[in-house]
Amino acid sequence: GPWSATYYFTMVAPAAVNVTAPIDGATITGDVHFTFTNVPGNIDCYYLLMDKTDQFNGPDIYPACVDPITHKISAPTSVGKWYWKLQANSTHGQSGLYTSVRSFTIAAPLAPALSSPKNGSAYKNLSVITKWKASKGAATYTIEFDDSADMGSTFLTVPSIVGQQFNDLL
Repeated sequence: GPWSATYYFTMVAPAAVNVTAPIDGATITGDVHFTFTNVPGNIDCYYLLMDKTDQFNGPDIYPACVDPITHKISAPTSVGKWYWKLQANSTHGQSGLYTSVRSFTIAAPLAPALSSPKNGSAYKNLSVITKWKASKGAATYTIEFDDSADMGSTFLTVPSIVGQQFNDLL
């Protein structure tokens, strides 16, 4: 039979994403959590672009697809200032506009507070239990032992300690 009349349609790009966190210019110690409102439509992913430059042309550029349901992402975020922007991408291959460029700064964790042994303590046996208070934002700790206060001749370094205690025979 004959064809129907010609109809046309336009594929519309997703709306811009409304971002609520991290706040532009925030300083963060620990994990970075991205919070935003989902846009209407069939969204495949939210495309996150992060870099150490606001032009997104540096060696640290990190693109990632953020899950449209959980909004979770594992992004390598080293200490320093990061710039980022986000856009919605539809299941039909349409990309929305990027959000405005925002930034956050990852701060280094503070030094932990040593709780034992007490400074200047003397031990007769070779077993030392070293304890400290957790430092916000720290995932692991490194402990160094030296026989002088200037730490000029460290004789034992233990990296990547998880938790707030180290037991050792010195």
